Amino acid sequence: MKPRIDCFIPYVDEAQAAALSSVFEKEPLVGDVVFLRNDDEPEGAPFIPLHKAMATKAVVSMAKTAQQDYLLLCTQSASITLGHRALERMVSVADVTGAAMVYADRNKAIPVPTIDYQQGALRDDFDFGPLVLLRRKTVCDFVASRPEELTFAGFYQLRLFLSRKGCIVHIPEFLYAEVETDNRTSGQKQFDYVDPKNRAVQIEM
Repeated sequence: MKPRIDCFIPYVDEAQAAALSSVFEKEPLVGDVVFLRNDDEPEGAPFIPLHKAMATKAVVSMAKTAQQDYLLLCTQSASITLGHRALERMVSVADVTGAAMVYADRNKAIPVPTIDYQQGALRDDFDFGPLVLLRRKTVCDFVASRPEELTFAGFYQLRLFLSRKGCIVHIPEFLYAEVETDNRTSGQKQFDYVDPKNRAVQIEM
């Protein structure tokens, strides 16, 4: 089986990066595993999931680095366990549907189904889960469009572009498991968006 995917994962420290990359390096569909790091973050700063804070330049870097048909973006730093032939399933769905982006359900302590993406959806905190499969050609088209350089809203900016250029497909199957790293209650999490510390993020979104 020849590689079809280049995988991009967040880098926090050597131990975390080695553990997370080992999950994908053994997959026959994966060509290269590339680390993403926000160079503007101070050393020791807490990791922010890439779907919440990702610079446009990181998307540009992915497009320039990727060689395979698809990019698998992992937006969290904690451990992930792939189900049997999970990546094959995601690629198969992307091939058949021609999707610009594919995402699936996953397990935490309990199963976590995600909802279907509706055409025209604009919410910036839509839950795609920490693994999204992106069509390389469409990501390259995004870069070629010379997007505005943003510091935090790069993934949101990319996702809106992808939704205009192709379909975003939800696979209603539990293809992988993730470790929950934010153990606060949902009542606490919902106020993150209005936290004054996140003012710069709010303005960009």
